[in-house]
Amino acid sequence: MKLSNFFVFLCGLVLVVCSPSSVFAQDAKTDLVVAQCSQLHTNLKELEARDLVSRTNMGREYENIDKQISAFTERVQNNNYNNQSFLDLQTQYKSAVNQFRAAYVQYDDSINELIAIDCQSKPSDFLTTLDKTKTLRTAVNDKVTSVSSILSQYREQMVQLQNNVPSQNSGGSQ
Repeated sequence: MKLSNFFVFLCGLVLVVCSPSSVFAQDAKTDLVVAQCSQLHTNLKELEARDLVSRTNMGREYENIDKQISAFTERVQNNNYNNQSFLDLQTQYKSAVNQFRAAYVQYDDSINELIAIDCQSKPSDFLTTLDKTKTLRTAVNDKVTSVSSILSQYREQMVQLQNNVPSQNSGGSQ
């Protein structure tokens, strides 16, 4: 009987300590934010700088890829092959890139808002904005995944076209 009471007590204690909505857990998070405020701001500024470089590089690559996709799709049409699937994927690609840009702007605004919060005097606001920023950063990652998926589909269409195009071998020896 004593063992079962101890087990119930232990389970209850684990639920209270591990529950993210518990006052204890929230107080511990708040205390940690206040204690580590300076380091948190330093880390966030470094993260923002790294993310900006990554976003800039990705934006450039996306622009280069868009030019290549456009040129290839046009060549397919000029060679009298059905290019509708390529046009559809090109449209999806442009849309996905625009969604990526919009998601990044929202994330960047949120991380700037987070950095501006005085986490020593407003740790609750900091934690709320931190959660929002994490969600927005995940959304940016989801958009990158979406762009990559569309590019994979485009490549599959290219391979399929290559397999359907007659060989241009005009070798002289038989």
